[in-house]
Amino acid sequence: MTTVVGTAGNDTLSGTEEKDRIWGLAGADEIDAGGGDDLVDGGAGNDRLTSRSGYDRLDGGEGDDLISLIGTGGAVTGGAGVDTLVVDLSNVSSDVRFSGEHGHGIIGYNTANWEHIFFNRIERLVLTTGSGNDRIFGAATDDIISTGAGNDVVGPYGVDGDDGTSMLGDDAIDTGSGGDIINDTVGANRIFAGDHNDIIITTLSSAVIDGGSGWDKLSIFDEGRTDGVTIDFGQGFASTGTLISGIEVASVDLGGGSDTLIAGNLSSLTAHMGEGDNYVAGGSGRDYVASGSGDDALYGGAGDDILISAGGNDVLAGGDGNDEIYDGGTSFGDGETYIDGGAGDDLIQVVAPSGFIDGGSGSDTLRVIDPLPGTNFDASTGMLGTSLIFTNIERFELSGGSGDDSIRTLAGDDQLAGNDGNDRLDGGAGSDVLWGGAGDDVMTGGAGADTFLWSSDTFSFSGVDRITDFDADGGDLLRFTGYAPDTTRIDSFADLVAAATETEDGLYIAFNGSDTFGLLLDKVALADLSADDVVFV
Repeated sequence: MTTVVGTAGNDTLSGTEEKDRIWGLAGADEIDAGGGDDLVDGGAGNDRLTSRSGYDRLDGGEGDDLISLIGTGGAVTGGAGVDTLVVDLSNVSSDVRFSGEHGHGIIGYNTANWEHIFFNRIERLVLTTGSGNDRIFGAATDDIISTGAGNDVVGPYGVDGDDGTSMLGDDAIDTGSGGDIINDTVGANRIFAGDHNDIIITTLSSAVIDGGSGWDKLSIFDEGRTDGVTIDFGQGFASTGTLISGIEVASVDLGGGSDTLIAGNLSSLTAHMGEGDNYVAGGSGRDYVASGSGDDALYGGAGDDILISAGGNDVLAGGDGNDEIYDGGTSFGDGETYIDGGAGDDLIQVVAPSGFIDGGSGSDTLRVIDPLPGTNFDASTGMLGTSLIFTNIERFELSGGSGDDSIRTLAGDDQLAGNDGNDRLDGGAGSDVLWGGAGDDVMTGGAGADTFLWSSDTFSFSGVDRITDFDADGGDLLRFTGYAPDTTRIDSFADLVAAATETEDGLYIAFNGSDTFGLLLDKVALADLSADDVVFV
């Protein structure tokens, strides 16, 4: 074993190929440990300590030291001062595991000859890895992390933005080639994903976000932000000063401020906005935008988009494509909504309608979740109650309230439910689904192959329903689902025949043997029916 001792000045010291003990003492020393498993102490001063082979133990001592591990493991203590650890594993082809938080790294993970790196009292980390599939977690410092080829993960190993821990500091991360995952949600980070298809998870505190080439996905988790921000992916910037480029798919979660989000040339945008007055403009792909109860303006653009608002005075425009638009106002008069489906076959769903709806071109469906206001609805009037005006709607999904309702639609394939009361349902032309619910209901399917439904969810234990135009030859069906066969005591076509009686008005089918609980088919004889006309599910 060789012992090398410096002076109080600035020394340049080198170890041998054997086990050495090297003391720099005072001064700004440069020490190369050489071969073997060495013990190196820089002493006082701003020292530069380097290990290239063997398993060395390096102690910077007092001062602002630079300690380097080049292609090898080792144990490092920074000592007093602001110390930097450089770990250069660029020529390593095996997998690397590295945690700045725990002061530990493994070279050659899952191999027989792995090496450990241990370190403490380090204020700055500079790490470069090679072509393996690496997993890197930085320290609570301003790190510089560069990974080479391979499918690497930088940051917490999860990808949902809520891992309970995060890298800290203002980091510079460059993952090079490979399909990488970068998760760094704290600090003014500079993130460069490099080649291939990468995932970046961060916040708007980052200074630079560059996906590089490939098909890259960016997730911005900033739900705690309430100051109101603008993110324009087309122009590549955010109002926080963040520069954004090389991103094909983005997911954005923002807080309660009034935010602006522009998809630009993104292939797909997923946005969860807060309770402020938000503006979102989708792009050419399939976008998903959900906003809160503020006065929002959401534009889907091209593509088959999904737009969701929780209420307020909203403008929701689907644009081109087969869009789904959901407005979630919870009561009538809860904001005036303007909805434009645009081109394509759109689904427009409102909880309690108020405002104006234009389905646009295509075959569009209006679905109303709450029971209709008032007792009469005629699709030809273009109005729902006194609160909603609609146009260019080809199909309806509607339900009555607790009163005696009258619902009439036109030529689409509609779904109409009477709910409580003695209701009148008229589906018009098209293949409609009608169920009367409780009460003595009158149902008219109109032209087309219609289905008349009795369901366990809506079935009444009293009341006689009447179908005015049942046409077996036209494809009409009687459908019993759930517990309805048990309630009616009819669960086969033979049971239906046994319960049927021909009257001067048509065919009466007694449910549970009752004269006040059943079904009347106008102008239908028993011989007109077959087992194909009745479905039990």
